[in-house]
Amino acid sequence: IGGEAVTIPAESFFDCTGIETLTLGEKVRNIGTYAFAGCKNATAITIPEGVTIAEKGVFQSCASAKTLKLPSTLKEIHADAFTGMNSLLELVIPASVDTIGTGAFSYMAELTKVNIEDSPNLLKVANSQDYGAHGMFSYEHQPKLVEAYIGRDWVMAGNGLFRGDASVKKLTIGGEAVTIPAESFFDCTGIETLTLGANVRNIGKSAFSGCKSVQAITIPEGVTTIEECTFQACVAAKTLKLPASLKQINASAFSGLNALTELVIPASVDTIGTGAFCNMKTLKTLKIEDSKTTLKFANGQDYGGEGMFSYEHLQLRAPASTTRGLHRAQLDRQGQRTVPWRRFREEAHHRWRGRHHPRRVVRRLHGH
Repeated sequence: IGGEAVTIPAESFFDCTGIETLTLGEKVRNIGTYAFAGCKNATAITIPEGVTIAEKGVFQSCASAKTLKLPSTLKEIHADAFTGMNSLLELVIPASVDTIGTGAFSYMAELTKVNIEDSPNLLKVANSQDYGAHGMFSYEHQPKLVEAYIGRDWVMAGNGLFRGDASVKKLTIGGEAVTIPAESFFDCTGIETLTLGANVRNIGKSAFSGCKSVQAITIPEGVTTIEECTFQACVAAKTLKLPASLKQINASAFSGLNALTELVIPASVDTIGTGAFCNMKTLKTLKIEDSKTTLKFANGQDYGGEGMFSYEHLQLRAPASTTRGLHRAQLDRQGQRTVPWRRFREEAHHRWRGRHHPRRVVRRLHGH
């Protein structure tokens, strides 16, 4: 479609299943809704420069298209515009785009890489509730997606952009991105490599909660607050680097980092919330850096009578015969039971009726 053609009317080539090669001329500016929907044999799609809107369902179910080139003039991508492009391998969303509609990129079975280009402008994404329990990019829609780059700020109501995704292994948030919204990557259990760019300043509540495969966490300089549950249950993270700009660490921010062995709390920190560092079962070294400023901890009662760093947040492992009767204990393959210290303390006190202080019992079991 070339020459002087400017507008392609809606549904003009709907279900033209024989089209393999599709060429759109440089003067094309308007492509109507569902114009090429169902063209399942088109192998490549290039939208010419000058087009500003990808209308609803315009290239829906173009299942054989391995490449998709979007113009730098594109502003809006409407609902279902490119859904069902099951052969697409890589997706680049230009910096010019400011709005993405519901299901615009859903059901791309072969997609492996997404690049949302750098831009100082906010990207508005349709309410994620329209995607069910998942974000716009998720295991449900893109099961082979392994790498994602986001170079700008975005807003998405409801669930996060990648919420619940199990496939993405490498995630980079860089470029012009300043704010990571709450729950954006909640339960993204596949992420192993996480990179936060130098411009990131705000990370929302539970943004990376449940990212249980992340190996290392480095928070960039300039971040001043870690919100509630931001990195909760990142159980595989072996290193945690906090910036010298950090002032406040809120409740449960790093709770459950079970692989962490060393923790350094910068001198800049002046407030630590309830359970911010609880349940770190392999932590060996703690350093609270020198500072003339008083460090304020959450009320100790919030820790159940123990301090922020205590046996309370460890697990007791002992021979099954010794812990028999502790109904919360779990038997492992070596015939040992594992029980949280708090539960052991409570049940041991009841079992031995005060004849042995629980800590003396722990010392007695230590020889095993």
